[in-house]
Amino acid sequence: MKCIRITVATLSALLVGAVAGISAAPAQAAPGSARPDAAVAAMPSTTRTVSCTAGGMTGEARLSLSTDGNRWVTTVDSYRITDNGRSKGNVDAWVLGRNLVGQVTLDERTDSRDAMIQDGAWHSLGTTVDVSALPWGSISQYSGTGVTFIFDKSGSDPRCDASTSSRGTTRTFQGLTEEQHATDRSHELVSCLAETNGQVCSIAQTTATSSTVTIGASINPTGGYLEWLTGNISQSWTASRSIDVRCTSPELSAGQRFVAYPLGTRTTFTVHFSGFGVQIAAPGSSFEVDGGIACAVV
Repeated sequence: MKCIRITVATLSALLVGAVAGISAAPAQAAPGSARPDAAVAAMPSTTRTVSCTAGGMTGEARLSLSTDGNRWVTTVDSYRITDNGRSKGNVDAWVLGRNLVGQVTLDERTDSRDAMIQDGAWHSLGTTVDVSALPWGSISQYSGTGVTFIFDKSGSDPRCDASTSSRGTTRTFQGLTEEQHATDRSHELVSCLAETNGQVCSIAQTTATSSTVTIGASINPTGGYLEWLTGNISQSWTASRSIDVRCTSPELSAGQRFVAYPLGTRTTFTVHFSGFGVQIAAPGSSFEVDGGIACAVV
């Protein structure tokens, strides 16, 4: 159990709610929970159940461990604590890393509220620790993640760590396959719409378009991670091009569209991640524009 500090702003908010005479308060999230993150849900993940014992009490936690090969998220999905009739325990989540000489170079933590129920049953939580970019070189000796249980007891509160860990972390790029002169139909460069039967569309326009890299179904890497990926994909990666789009359609029916798409090299690959006691494979794909176009009636 930890001390709770009530600020003036918090006290004012409580008083306002009391004066307003609210009969039914809105539903609250589970203690220590965070709002769902669509990007985290799209990341490759695995699960672990961890436990520890101290002072005659045992705590268990179910963890979801997610990464796209750069970002790391530990989510405490649920917990269970030995029944002693109390309900002010703590389940604090953490991510830790050390470099080759044993110095702590990564230490991210999210504390729960003093409200963890100790009744021997599983309870949903949702606490997350979100590391936006793992410091690969500086956690080369040790990587671990888990929770610290602080058990609510009469007198002093015993604590223990329940975690999963490994010797360092590795990230490798594997399984490269290429399709040259592919058409990226998810990206329209220019289009025109036939409003009457027999209409012919002529497209003559210069436009800029960018190459893309995606991890999973929807994650777009940036910064150093993107540079690492593109360096593995191509020795001369082209980030963007100016394309001269010129093509003429056949006769179109009313409502048909004539669309120009970019041509390029489509690549599929997998980023294999090993660390924090788990291994996760993150599928990826890229499309590197080559300056060509494909025009089609749709």
